[in-house]
Amino acid sequence: MKPRGTANLRANKLTLGASVPFDLAWSGSNDVPTQGALYNQLTDSIGVTTGVGIPSNVVTTLATPVDVGMELPLLANSKYSIKLVLSIGCNNTGGIVLGIVTPNSTKRVMGIGNTVASSTFARWISTNDNPVTATPLNTQNATTGGLHASGTITTVLADTVKIQFQSAVAGQTSTVFANGSYLEVTKIG
Repeated sequence: MKPRGTANLRANKLTLGASVPFDLAWSGSNDVPTQGALYNQLTDSIGVTTGVGIPSNVVTTLATPVDVGMELPLLANSKYSIKLVLSIGCNNTGGIVLGIVTPNSTKRVMGIGNTVASSTFARWISTNDNPVTATPLNTQNATTGGLHASGTITTVLADTVKIQFQSAVAGQTSTVFANGSYLEVTKIG
């Protein structure tokens, strides 16, 4: 008598193999993919989305770039859509300056954020822009600011995308709030 697990494993392998086209390089006993091979197959696929938030608020008084703690890896020779939502604040009228950093990739990301009483356009174009938006955001001594941005990143080499920020005026306190902030990338090519 065969163990019940063997029949179930073979049935599951056939069902999984029929619905997901595995790479021929995977190896394992009885043609079952290894965990590493399965992970690579799934993360290299079009439509895979990864995201990250931050566990707690991030604060700075520096007028030089500080990492928010949102960073995601990007595969070589790929294209990603990116969505960035940040809940931001500044304790004075200098505001907060934001950046999307990709050291080895090109990007075109556009967004909208608040200034004093209206909205302003934010953009990051080309490779590894300094964390500078066209205009500092949330220049109103409030904790109720925000940024919504989206666009694409194209890689040649493996890379990372990370978010940075700084106070527009040194000594003023700028904050990225954990609640309401996230970075999401989806592989589209």
